Amino acid sequence: GFLDPAIEPARFTVRPNGREMIGWSDYGPASGRPVLIVHSNWACRAAPRDLVRELQRNGYRPMAIDRPGFGATHIGRSSAEDPFAQAVDDTHQIMDQLRLDQLSVVARAGTHFVHMLKARAPGRVGAVVLVSPTLKTSDSHQRSGIMGTMKEVFQGPRLIELFFRLISAQLTFSRTEQITRAVVKGTAVDEALCDDPQFIRDRFRAVRPFASGNLIGGVYEQRIISHGGYTFPPINVQDWTIIQGDADSHNSFDDVVAHWGRLLPGTPIVRVPGGGRFLTSSHPALIVEQLQRPATARAGKPR
Repeated sequence: GFLDPAIEPARFTVRPNGREMIGWSDYGPASGRPVLIVHSNWACRAAPRDLVRELQRNGYRPMAIDRPGFGATHIGRSSAEDPFAQAVDDTHQIMDQLRLDQLSVVARAGTHFVHMLKARAPGRVGAVVLVSPTLKTSDSHQRSGIMGTMKEVFQGPRLIELFFRLISAQLTFSRTEQITRAVVKGTAVDEALCDDPQFIRDRFRAVRPFASGNLIGGVYEQRIISHGGYTFPPINVQDWTIIQGDADSHNSFDDVVAHWGRLLPGTPIVRVPGGGRFLTSSHPALIVEQLQRPATARAGKPR
């Protein structure tokens, strides 16, 4: 169904209390190796189709889950103080429902959630590729364009929710294209993506659910990105990889290295020359290659 621009392979799971819904997608095939595509805090679960196709071509079964307070998933017990615990429980519930012991992860931003997913149950998370991971605002020195303005605006905690609601109320198809073009202005590869109708449709599918008003999850996560205040425990990242474009309009490559090199020490950071903010659409083959790299490396080691 995902090949049709009007259809998302949506599924719904009820939490154990019987009153709250989890929205998720299973792109199949059921015989593939499961991989969770993690959305950013500025999008919901609909995944870029080029990434889905590339994963499927390489034997994977892509899935995506709306975190609490995003799209079709009830906020549950998530809060500004802890927006991750409910999301981890939801992921485990769906894994149990599908009888999956472990899954790999591709995350465009969404790094903080992936960190806690690994911390809670290390054995259930396989290889991880973090794409354009978001930094704490004070660690990002890039302040140009609309993204620079947003970073300054988000220094005021109350303005974060106001901004989310103002933007979400305007998410028509044409407005989504306008905002996306403004965000990527000056990055050639992303500007070229905006000339591809499929890319804009993918963006629209990912952000349109915010118009329903279920967006507080994004607000909670943005507060942590902008202001910190959450403690992340140390984790084993031996099969993790970070991919970062050096033309990203949001964060510089050097800032990503400094921030995530400190928090996830030892994680390889792959520089993508000319790469922008939307590597999941512009470089899906590179992402899948890096996802497979840990398994290849382990297979080459003497037993």
